[in-house]
This record gives sequence, structure tokens and C-alpha cells, in this order.
Amino acid sequence: MMPAVSSFVKQHTLPIIACFAAVISAFFVPPSAAYLDYFDFKTLGCLFCISATVNALVSTGLFARLAKSIVSTLKTQRTCVIAMVLITLVGAMFITNDMALLTFLPLSYLVLSGITDDRRLLAWCFILQNAAAVLGGMILPFGNPHNLYLYSLFDIPTGTFILTMLPTFITAVVLIGACCLFVKPIPLAPLEAPHEGGSHIGTAGFCRVPRKAQLGLYCVLFVLTLCAILRVIPFLAVLALVIVCLLIVNPRILARVDYGLLITFAAFFVFAGNLSSIPQVREFLMSLLEQNALITIVGTCQIISNLPTTLLYAPFTTDWATLLVATDIAGMGTPIASLASLITIKSFLNFRRNDAGLFMRLFLAVGFSFLIVLCIVAAVFL
Repeated sequence: MMPAVSSFVKQHTLPIIACFAAVISAFFVPPSAAYLDYFDFKTLGCLFCISATVNALVSTGLFARLAKSIVSTLKTQRTCVIAMVLITLVGAMFITNDMALLTFLPLSYLVLSGITDDRRLLAWCFILQNAAAVLGGMILPFGNPHNLYLYSLFDIPTGTFILTMLPTFITAVVLIGACCLFVKPIPLAPLEAPHEGGSHIGTAGFCRVPRKAQLGLYCVLFVLTLCAILRVIPFLAVLALVIVCLLIVNPRILARVDYGLLITFAAFFVFAGNLSSIPQVREFLMSLLEQNALITIVGTCQIISNLPTTLLYAPFTTDWATLLVATDIAGMGTPIASLASLITIKSFLNFRRNDAGLFMRLFLAVGFSFLIVLCIVAAVFL
């Protein structure tokens, strides 16, 4: 019984903490109808649609096949690492940073473990993929979950959003590219194509829709979801369409939606809403932001992660640009600064637990080096 409870807590740490924080805050601000005003239902609905449609696309093996076809044409270890990092970066822009890592980290392990026994190479590739996911997702509203929230909350124009993120994004890409050049251009030996690795969600027994038709449907649903996020079409219509289509085609996909993330958002909405209702807390947090918003936000992210930090400070500032940039770049640094980093660390330890010390030294060195440079760039352009 206890091992099962311990495993559950480890897998759902952030949602549990968020719910605990919401319950504690409710003792200071008793529950009432005003709680409904705390929730950004559009953000929750769009997050659900993103998670559902991306899981649907992953279930077809589309991303893994595309990555394999690219990697199979490469000639050296350096180009192989560059390709995996680039795939992760582009993936983070469109399928969120967490899903990009969950999809492409196992593929990197399968590919790299088949071409070399250099233990540093896998660690280096994973760390750069983590940076690509954390920082690549910043350029578009749907790359990071907290980006989507701020994009909706402050009603930021899409063009303005991209221009605001452009200086730090370009800097991040240059840093990641430079780090890729540290990999030696050693020629690759012939390699068998890695297997899919279990990302497929079975459809047998649910419907008789041909696999190609499913892929086409999932692509349409994904594009419609992006249109809803960008305010082109009503998100409620897309939400209903996604649920109905997946119920008919493959209900198992709905079970793989990241409900932990949705619960975390909902709980922190309550927590942040209650804090904003307490005058003393509101004045304290506003005073911190007034002293040095960039450093305050980046520092807080290193302790409680960038998603909770976003939800904590959003009600107390109108400077959305600083909050947006700071929470995105602050995903680098400590292992808990971003949920994506925790995914990367857990994945590496699953494959190479004996190299944990080497990995963490490289992880912290790269993370804080990137963070310092990006903070300087952010301070110049904000």
C-alpha cells in the first residue's frame, strides 16, 4: 500500500502541492461564488485540446517516423545531435515542450546508444534537447503552458507576443547551436533503425477508421486547436469537436490527456485568486515586483518552477512582457525551474542511472550559463 502511495505522490507532486496550497488559502478566503472569477476557462479548455490532439498525433507514430527518416540521412555524431536537438526545438513550438521531450528523448537514446558508447554524448544531447524544449517553446503562445495563460489573460496580439520573445529566442538558438558544435564530427557506423518504443495507443476494438484517415482527422483537430488559441475560431466549438471526435475514433486518447496539468492550473487559479484578495499579501508581492521584476520572477522560478510563478505573480502586475520573458528564460537553471527539466532528468536516469553525477554537473553548468546570458539580453530589450 505504502509503495503505491509513494509512487503516486512522486508522479503527481505538483498537482498535489497546488491542491494543498489552494486548500490552505481557502482558510483565509472562504469559498464563495467569487471563486468562479478566478478561473480562466479558455486557457483550461485550450490546454485540454492541445494535450488531447498532440497525444492523438503521437499515437500514430508520426513524429517518431519523421525523426527517424531525418536521422537516417545523417553522416556524423555532430549532425545527429544537431538533428535531434533541432527536432525537439521545432516540436516544442507546436506540440508543447513536455510532449516534445517525451516523444524525442527516447528516440535520441535509441539512436545514440547504437552508434557510440561515449557516456558524455548522450548526457550532452539530452541536456541540449532540454534547453531546446524549454527555450524553443517560448516563441509561440502554445509552446509553454504558462505562455498560453498569459497570452489569454492579457489578450496579447500574436505579432506583439512573437516580437517580445524574439531577442531572447534568437539568443537561445545561437547558444544551443554553439553547444552542438562541441560534439565531434565522428563518422557514424551503419545502424539499424530503432523501434517505435511504445508510443502507440491501440485502436482495436474502438472503431474501424483506417489509420490514414485517423491521422488526417488528428491533423485537422490539431490545426483547429491552434486556430482557437490564436482567436481565429471560438474555442468552445473546437473543445466540443475534439471531445466528440476522439470519443468516436479512439477514447483511449482522452485517458492520456495531462489532467495533472489541468488540475495544477485550476488549483493555482484558486491559490493566486485568494492571495490577490488579501491586501497585505498583494502589497508585499507588488513591492517585490517594483524593486526588480526580472530578478524577482527568475529567482522565484528557480525555487517553485515557472508555471506556479506565472500564476502567482500574474494578478499583481500589468507588465506582462517582463513576466512572460522572465518565466520562459527561467526554465533554465535548477532542475525544478521547469517541469520539462524534470522530465529530462527522469528520462536520463531511466537509461543511465550510473551517470547521474556527470549528467547533473553538465545540466547545472549549461542551465545557469544560459540563464545568465539570457537574463542580460532580457534586461537590455525589456
